[in-house]
Amino acid sequence: MELSLADFRKELGITTQSDFWDLLSDWSEAEKVPALCRELCEVGQGEKCQHGCPSIIVRMMRGDN
Repeated sequence: MELSLADFRKELGITTQSDFWDLLSDWSEAEKVPALCRELCEVGQGEKCQHGCPSIIVRMMRGDN
């Protein structure tokens, strides 16, 4: 099941907006990034995991919360 951004941040222990943007910056240059998946899958930036959840990069580009 796909995590909301709030649940994703909670799962990863991201407490501040600044920390979130720093991580997004790091992930924008990474080959593998977290998917918004309860199983904490990692995927390529433009991919979905085996459970059908998009990468954090895709989600942020989509712009919905």
